[in-house]
Amino acid sequence: MGFVREAGLAPRVALDCRLLDWPGVGRYCIELARALVKTAPNLRFFWLCAARDCGRLPTAPNASPLVVSARPFSISEQIVVPYTLRRHSIDLLHAPSSTTLPVLAPRLVVTVHDLILRRFPEFLPNPVGRAYYRVMTRAAIGLARRIITVSEFTRRDVIRSWPGVEGKTRAILNGVASRFEPVRNAEKLCDISRRLQLPENYVLYVGTRKHHKNLPRLLEAYGRLSAAQRARCPFVLVAPPDERYPEVDDIVRKTGIGADVHWLSDVEDEDLPALYTRARFVVLMSIYEGFGFPVVEAQACGTPALVAAAASLPEVTAEGGIYADPYDVASIHRGLARLIDDDAVRDN
Repeated sequence: MGFVREAGLAPRVALDCRLLDWPGVGRYCIELARALVKTAPNLRFFWLCAARDCGRLPTAPNASPLVVSARPFSISEQIVVPYTLRRHSIDLLHAPSSTTLPVLAPRLVVTVHDLILRRFPEFLPNPVGRAYYRVMTRAAIGLARRIITVSEFTRRDVIRSWPGVEGKTRAILNGVASRFEPVRNAEKLCDISRRLQLPENYVLYVGTRKHHKNLPRLLEAYGRLSAAQRARCPFVLVAPPDERYPEVDDIVRKTGIGADVHWLSDVEDEDLPALYTRARFVVLMSIYEGFGFPVVEAQACGTPALVAAAASLPEVTAEGGIYADPYDVASIHRGLARLIDDDAVRDN
């Protein structure tokens, strides 16, 4: 990046970890921090975080938490974060989101996970929120010395939106944590089945209820399965309740599939490998996705996927799944039925 410190002093790099509770960005920060302390021992790392999150981040001779009181998306972060960075002589800040960054930061690297709200601004009804998103994303793209995207699809999307940044934009695909592997221990599989009250065989969704996840169409397609198919493969959804999206519960009532739909709102990370391993297949039918962690995590556990033929998902899934048109309920229904009924396709 072109900075040079006094001889013998390691460059000081800060990673903004104030969004650990966000499903995708939080996972990205934790896994990146764990990797960085091992792969870059010549750098000195600081994890910007709230006091309550210090224990969730790795400590090492070259890494430590740096408590910041300013909340993301607050006016105070534009003052407190730059002051903290200068006070601790930080050479480089890595912002893991293009919407939470101090515009007066030192050298800046920004990760862009997706441009969902640029492509679908209607998903953010608040006009103030939309304006904030536009301003901060534009600032991040302009200020960053390097822009990291988590897929080639997102890299092309960024360049299409801001053609002048192609030279400083790199796609670095997300990895998969080593804990995601097939669980062969029968005791562990029985334990998770008992604790989470899982059916013997199930379709699995892991994510949120946000609009771009396309849950109403997915649930409608599941409702078109025969009663025998639904009984053979109930639908387990790991998605916390969210009153902002009442249409999800509405479609369950409308289709009359409540008895075959099992909601899990709080699953521990350490339980996910067993949950993926026991599933017949996972499904992610998003109309837009910057990467799609559940797909690759499931694949690492030996479980195939039904995914949308849209955005980054074909790039990420490759031959580890089958595809459906996320806008076509009939297409989604055919994909569900195929993976439920055809053992050869599922196993292949």
